[in-house]
Amino acid sequence: MTRKTRGKRFADDESDLEELGREGNPNARERRERVVFPQMPRWLYRVILILLISVAGLLVWFNRDNLSPQNIGGWIQSKVVGMGMGDGYPAVLDNGRNVAPGNFFAADKNVAVVSDTSVTLLNSTAKELVRRQHSFSNPVAKVWGQRVLVYNLGGTGYQVESISRAGERRIADAEILAGAIAGNGRVALATESQGYYSRMTVYGENGKAFYTYDFSEYYITHIALNRSGTRAAVAGVAAKNGAMVSVVYLFDFGSPKPVSQLVYKDNLMLSLDYGQNGVIVAVGDRLTSVISESGEKTDYSYGSQSYLAGAVDNGRTALLLSPYANADSASLVLLDAKGRQVSSVPLGQNAGGVSLYGDTAAVLLADETIRAYTASGGALKGTCGAGKDARALTLRDESSVYILGFSEIRLEHFTSQEGQNTAQNAAGGAASGS
Repeated sequence: MTRKTRGKRFADDESDLEELGREGNPNARERRERVVFPQMPRWLYRVILILLISVAGLLVWFNRDNLSPQNIGGWIQSKVVGMGMGDGYPAVLDNGRNVAPGNFFAADKNVAVVSDTSVTLLNSTAKELVRRQHSFSNPVAKVWGQRVLVYNLGGTGYQVESISRAGERRIADAEILAGAIAGNGRVALATESQGYYSRMTVYGENGKAFYTYDFSEYYITHIALNRSGTRAAVAGVAAKNGAMVSVVYLFDFGSPKPVSQLVYKDNLMLSLDYGQNGVIVAVGDRLTSVISESGEKTDYSYGSQSYLAGAVDNGRTALLLSPYANADSASLVLLDAKGRQVSSVPLGQNAGGVSLYGDTAAVLLADETIRAYTASGGALKGTCGAGKDARALTLRDESSVYILGFSEIRLEHFTSQEGQNTAQNAAGGAASGS
């Protein structure tokens, strides 16, 4: 008996499989070639990781004040509270009608209003984030980040307000002449002092005093603290030999005495600012002085021009000057963080206020409009309406501005302008180093 030849049950190799698939099954698909994607080199993964870490580091750096242990809770709460929607602007002023222009300012893109009865904070949709009462007859407000210091000028009461916590009223040892607040909640107050012209007391985050200094030659008019509350600039005034003399002291709270003392003759200091970059700006009625923490300064003299208003942002300054008192025209003068003039813009009419934020300087004009200029060059960026009752302005950001009216607060956006730049660059024109 003849045995059958045993056939193959399985294909021996891939060629047999392909042949079997084509011949035995007409519906069989063609075999696809495997697509091999090239692998990313390891160095590229490292670059991406470094970029992500750098971005995270920048976010932490720009929010370093908010992310400090004493501020992070308030920062998170402010973001949560600020997420709600209000009824939009204009918003009615129902917290007291007596609001000084200096008590109207932007804080983290919200707007703060300190009236004769309360402290109110509104977000960009006019939602009320904070309303806290006070009983000060002459309130003055100072802000840094999330915190607002309100003190009674000529009285003894003061309190610190924030979104996360209501302020507790505190009592100073004597009548308050000036005050300042730092990003971490430290407070400095200048008060009257028996046996001296003035006394400065600095309080820690817990409200306890940790530094004092008595001034024997000058009455203190302004105080400014650095971001961490470890340094201060203090301005004072006195009459000597029949003339007015102003002074700016620089303090490091690790030293019992001032580290620098700068004297200015025939110039009354009107404001004092300590920037996050360590640049100190003292704006006076006849000159503006830009000072480094080491005590070096650059003075910008107004010459024969009269001072109308000024604004400071992180060492840079915007000044409104007129040819003479009660003139019908004014100029916007812009100074950089070294005190050098970068631009002078003739406005062609009188001006009532100025605000500075980033690369934008906004001017409130007599024709009931607001013009926005670049702070770095004086180029016209845009305009918006101000309203007949506009008393003060504060920039929310580089494209919008809050306006204080007699009975309401408005939020306006700038309309971009095209045309010839009217700025007259005169870098370093009237600046003089000393």
